[in-house]
Amino acid sequence: YRKKVLELFNAASTENDLKWGAWAGEWGSAYTKAQTTTGLTWLRNHGLHVRGHVLVWPGWRNLPASIQALRGTARQGEVPARALEHIEEIVGATRDLVEEWDVLNEPYANHDLMDLFGAAIQTDWFKAARATHAKAPLYLNDYSNHDAALDSGHVAHFETTARYLKNQGAPIGGLGL
Repeated sequence: YRKKVLELFNAASTENDLKWGAWAGEWGSAYTKAQTTTGLTWLRNHGLHVRGHVLVWPGWRNLPASIQALRGTARQGEVPARALEHIEEIVGATRDLVEEWDVLNEPYANHDLMDLFGAAIQTDWFKAARATHAKAPLYLNDYSNHDAALDSGHVAHFETTARYLKNQGAPIGGLGL
């Protein structure tokens, strides 16, 4: 597989290893920081451009169990700070291995944290990523966001979110389609 990767590709992204729950060690022994770092190092050492996916996937069902456990409790207010800590930790740990990041994933269908803590929380995530990695392009990522004839609501939300982030000073560097 490694030979084929080098033969066929010049860029890569791990499917799950950089998702918050996996990085936090909540997905079992198949996902470890050491294994992920080893894989990212191999990609980097072989000249592949690496994109990190994803810093925050803001729907309760996609957050790590340790964050889900705070839902509806007196400690729920810790979530924004914990998200920023996660961003600083993972981006800092992979700064020399990951060249760009999907900061926010699928906000059209996954908006629980914005509903609870306000839209500005999204800007905070982008700013935390920028503070930890000064040069990485930072992306807003979603699906069904490119053809209004197929899903006009999704496309409109994606454009509104991108404009909001830009207007709020989020260092957004691109859009993931």
